[in-house]
Amino acid sequence: MSAAANACEIYSVSHKNSFLWKWRYTSADGCENVCAEDYKLFSDCAAAARASGYEPRSDWTGPVSY
Repeated sequence: MSAAANACEIYSVSHKNSFLWKWRYTSADGCENVCAEDYKLFSDCAAAARASGYEPRSDWTGPVSY
């Protein structure tokens, strides 16, 4: 399976006066797999998604432009 086939989305959720990160994968048939944990750091969330076999979309994890 290619990285594009298991690309996931990383999104923020409100938490008190801040936010946390979660990832979710939506299959071609519309079924969602949402992580059970919330992550304080974006990088931890991306690492957890990768450890679960998903690849965060490149628009979230691409190189930073200056």
